[in-house]
Amino acid sequence: MRLFSYNGAGGTVTMLPRIAPENVGLVTIWNDFGKPSVSVWRSVFERLAPQSINRVEQAIVPIKLGQGKVVKDISEEAIAAITAAYREAVDG
Repeated sequence: MRLFSYNGAGGTVTMLPRIAPENVGLVTIWNDFGKPSVSVWRSVFERLAPQSINRVEQAIVPIKLGQGKVVKDISEEAIAAITAAYREAVDG
């Protein structure tokens, strides 16, 4: 796994945790003026971490996994679920 980050105009910072060899991520992490959020990418979950979809969706209710759906309230449960999904994706 590789981590990329970008500093955007106006104070936005983006982190992109990417999974090799496809160089794709389950989420994009945003720090928008000090407020964290993540965008979730359902097609990547379906390909690389399908067993984690239900757990992640339960942790981000009422948001459903979608293409770039933004989750603004990131709970400890959501962080744990996304971390487990990355482990699933990396371990195969």
